[in-house]
Amino acid sequence: MEDFREKQKETRKKTEHQMDALHKQKATQYKKTIEFKKTYEQKCRDKEEAEQNMNRNATTSSVKQQEKLYSKTQQAKNSAEEADNMYNSNVCLLGKIREDGRNEYVKSM
Repeated sequence: MEDFREKQKETRKKTEHQMDALHKQKATQYKKTIEFKKTYEQKCRDKEEAEQNMNRNATTSSVKQQEKLYSKTQQAKNSAEEADNMYNSNVCLLGKIREDGRNEYVKSM
């Protein structure tokens, strides 16, 4: 009977340790995802601002200024797309971590 109790205690500790590790991993990934979301939103605002600036000054500026504005707009657009890709990959990774945690929880039952 005592051996059974010890075995159960060890099994429970092992399971709790695994669940704590998964929870910490999920929390860390969630924080990263939120940071990438903020970055993505800022890049989108920068892109919108650059496009508005280019459209506003399209008729009143010189060719050189128009080229400069176009270049800034393209750069902002590329940055926004890159931020979108990073955010999406982090969301997918967070989903995978959540699914792994759920599966681990089911296995431990």
